[in-house]
Formats: sequence, C-alpha cells, structure tokens
Amino acid sequence: MTLPHIRVRPTSRRRPLAFQTPVTCFRNPDTGHRLQVASTFHFGEPGYYQALLDDITAHERDGWQVQHEGSQHLTPADTPTADEQTVLNDLAASRDLDTRRMSVLGWVSQHSVLHRPTWRTVDMADLDIIRAVGHDTMRAHLTTTRKRLDWPDTQPWQHCRFHALLALGVRHIARAAAHGNDPHGPRPHPDPRKEALDRVLLDARTALAVNTATTTDGNVVMVWGAAHLPGIAAELAGHGYHVDPADTRWHTVGLLPPVTASAIRYLLRRPPTPHPTTSTEAVAEASA
Repeated sequence: MTLPHIRVRPTSRRRPLAFQTPVTCFRNPDTGHRLQVASTFHFGEPGYYQALLDDITAHERDGWQVQHEGSQHLTPADTPTADEQTVLNDLAASRDLDTRRMSVLGWVSQHSVLHRPTWRTVDMADLDIIRAVGHDTMRAHLTTTRKRLDWPDTQPWQHCRFHALLALGVRHIARAAAHGNDPHGPRPHPDPRKEALDRVLLDARTALAVNTATTTDGNVVMVWGAAHLPGIAAELAGHGYHVDPADTRWHTVGLLPPVTASAIRYLLRRPPTPHPTTSTEAVAEASA
C-alpha cells in the first residue's frame, strides 16, 4: 500500500477536474521529531506555488528547516566530459521545452518560483545523476521526451494531443494511488534503461532526502516532487516515523485539460482554447 501522492477532484462548476498534491505530516513517536513532506508537481498555476510557499514559510518562521530537491541548483564537484556536457545541454533544453509547453495552460515551472536562499538543497547534482544513470541512457530518455514535446510552431494543434495525454496520465496515476498501488509499476522493469533511471531519479535521491531529514536536528519541511512521496513514506516507516492522515492538506495544482475536447481539437487540427484557471470557490469545493 502506498500513500496517495496526487488526486483529482470535481469543482463546483462544469469545469475540468482539479489536480491536487498533498502536504503530509510524519512524526517519530520515540523522539518526537517531526517531518512535513510538501509534495509538488513541477508545473502549476502561480497560485498553487504561492499557497505552498505560504505554508512552508509559516513553518520556517517557527524554526523548521526547509530541505528541497533541486539538482539544477547544485554545482558539480568536477568538470564534465564532452559527452556529459552534451547531455547537460540536452537536459537544459528539455526543461526549457517543458516550460514552453506547460505555459499554454498558464502553468509555470516550480523551480522558477518555489525556492528561497534560506532553504537547503538536498539532492544529487545534474552531472552526478547523469554519471549514475549513464550518459547514453540519459540521452535516450531525453530524446524520448523531446519527441513527445517538440513540434513546429506552425502546428499549434499538437498542444491538444499533449494536453489530452497529460490529463489521461494524471487521472490514471491518481486512480492507482487512490487504491494504494505503486504508480510506477512493478520492479524490475523489462527495460533496463527505465530501471536505471528509476533507481537513480527516484530511489537514490529519495534515500538521500530521507537520510538527511531524519538526521537533522529540529523539525524539517521536505519539498519534493509528488512521485517521491510513496518512497519517502516507505523509507520513513523504516526509520520509525508514522504518518498523520488527519494532518494532510491538499493544494490545487490547476485544472486538468478536458480529454475529449482536446482530442477532438487535435483531430480537427485546431489550436487549444484558452485554459481555465482555478478560483477560490472551485478550489474550496475540490478540497472538501
């Protein structure tokens, strides 16, 4: 069984489903040490990140240390080789492409806004991740991502296909998470490259985050992507921490694009319509 790390909820009006991520609290009953895991989606409405920032800042004022992922914020210990630099360039281009595609929804990148100088970055640097995964495997992964997101500016209807797949993917993962299933599927993966990616991107980085948080004096807010929450919860259980379901707060990332309308507009070669944003009333209804 795994903790739900994302969910979708209807809003008060005839609008797309609200996509949400949780802030989950853990406590070690033996030591009294408390951890709060702020699970995030790496793109969302600006208001989503402001709500998270307000939540995290309130704890920081109370003396909690904030530890967050951010491989791109870390400087590598040595100089990359020519092949590694090529992959680093591809990774930067992939992140820029992600940002461009999500901007059509009115969503912004987490790493551009949900970061403060007082927060401690606990992660592997991009170069360390590439070396652990293997630069050929990372390059293949980025090539697959680029094929999914890269299209000519003269074909705006391609956004509709991307939006439909995004909404379907989120709904599928949310359904699996609601039933306590591992959203990443069984291990090991049939594809050894996918296994290598998950072993580093999820497992190794999650273990680093948990080991650092549990050995920190004082309470800690952990700011990590929602996909890490099942692994974080499992690691924390091994360290004697218990989750407090009654103290879980959900924040709305944004509204999911409509699947059927997006698919139809894609087939008709029409660009997407302006994407609706959440409102106070819609968020309140979806969070109930």
